[in-house]
Amino acid sequence: MRPDPVENDNLRQREVESQILALHSPAAHIRASAARRLGDLQAGMADLIECLQDPAESVRSAAAMSLGRFEADERRQEIIEMLLAAIDDPSERVCQSAIRSLGMLRAETARDEIEALLDETDPFILGSAILALARIGASDLAPRIAGYLQDESSYVKTQAARAMALLKYMPAREVITSLLEKTREERRSRGFEDPSARGDRRESDLYNLQNQLIRAAGDLQITEAVTILIDIAQKDIGFRGLAVEALIAIGADIDPQLLVGLLADPSIFLRKRLIQLITKYNYLPALTLIRPLVHEENITVRAAALQAIVRLKDATALPRIRWMCYHDSNPFIRVQAVHSLAEMLGAGAVQDMIGLAGDANYQVRRTAITYLLEWKQQDPQTLEAFARYIDDYPEDALSIEIPSQYPLPDNTRIKNEDRAPASFPLLPDELREEAGSMLNNLQRWHDELLRAPSPERQAVSSALALLMDILRNR
Repeated sequence: MRPDPVENDNLRQREVESQILALHSPAAHIRASAARRLGDLQAGMADLIECLQDPAESVRSAAAMSLGRFEADERRQEIIEMLLAAIDDPSERVCQSAIRSLGMLRAETARDEIEALLDETDPFILGSAILALARIGASDLAPRIAGYLQDESSYVKTQAARAMALLKYMPAREVITSLLEKTREERRSRGFEDPSARGDRRESDLYNLQNQLIRAAGDLQITEAVTILIDIAQKDIGFRGLAVEALIAIGADIDPQLLVGLLADPSIFLRKRLIQLITKYNYLPALTLIRPLVHEENITVRAAALQAIVRLKDATALPRIRWMCYHDSNPFIRVQAVHSLAEMLGAGAVQDMIGLAGDANYQVRRTAITYLLEWKQQDPQTLEAFARYIDDYPEDALSIEIPSQYPLPDNTRIKNEDRAPASFPLLPDELREEAGSMLNNLQRWHDELLRAPSPERQAVSSALALLMDILRNR
């Protein structure tokens, strides 16, 4: 079931009102949290502007950072002026947030004020100014900004590396490659390559620097960095996926054995990320390595592999996709497989959709009916499938829509005595009396997940939506 846009809008509005109310809390940390959340929601701009005068620097900083999210707002110029004023805030933390937001807003009118901060001695103010200028697009300052790749501060060097990538400043290629080698060696010499050392502030700085240097190598397609990137992909835990992404972006030839090893890694996150990267860059040489993963036991990896072979238009995988539609052990993967088959074959999948239109899985069945409607099928088999669906789910939105498009003759409707034996109910009989209370609890859980969307929460909310559909159609 797709989320109800009206319901989601109502939930969002309630949360906005709740966060605006929290801005008046006597506790500074609650006000600061509310200011950050309003930025995520891109709401409450006038209230956030007022927060720039809050006595607590944590609140002013959070408000300044959140205002950078309002790029498309009609009051954008007013926001820029308020952020320019916030640069003079006595708190360096607030000043840094204001500079970063001006960069996010690509405030060209603030360029002169931000450029003046390149002479700052505070590394956080300087680093924020470097990144803001890059976001504004100050390409004429690229040579000067490149000089900060040699700065003593890891934070400043990190922001300079990001700036080089944003400004596409190719003359910095050799310096970035050299700095990547030195940073990696420094982490190793200090014993920081062990992930357990991540709590050390020095390691955190070096880790962030190496992260940005790898990204810059990919963005600038630095071929000179290929050798070290391959070594990182093989050995550096925490950077392997990122290094592969950079190698793919550069267009380097990657040893298949390297990808085989990474795609067999115990880390589900790494494997999913690699599959997504291969798809993103249309890296066809890796297709033969992804195909076997549609047999993978882990659901997350299996779903990612299925999505990849569809995006990469792997026609040889069609038999497996068709099998998954009918037989995959996971009900959500089956629905994904139905969508995948339709995306691959279009109306050529009509016979499969007719077959799936009588499936025991409600979501599989509904998806198949939706495609048959979309493809405007009117053959007797399809009309019979429509009639069955209307009889089984008379209150479903599709059951109301179907007769408006297809006035089904009486003889296409299936009489109860002619109906095939019903498949086992998805909701056991002994639980039917409790369906109402279960539905209410699932709805509360579902609504709470929508308050702070994330890939993990979206996956769970989708599962809850399926369960709620089953309860509603018990």
